[in-house]
Amino acid sequence: MTAAADVRWADIAAAGGIRAWVDQEIARADLTDPGAATATTDAEKKQYKARRDKERKVRGALYQRAW
Repeated sequence: MTAAADVRWADIAAAGGIRAWVDQEIARADLTDPGAATATTDAEKKQYKARRDKERKVRGALYQRAW
């Protein structure tokens, strides 16, 4: 992720808007949701849920920085 001082509206506009910029930053941080597999173990479910929680937190922080 870029630092708060590095966020410029021109970068957000070039990405296609706030949502597209946030999605781009999530992908850059390798936090995209690959989707849950249908047959998973309890350990895999825990790992998946932890990754989703981290993505939600990062996504929220990115939206705040963009605004």
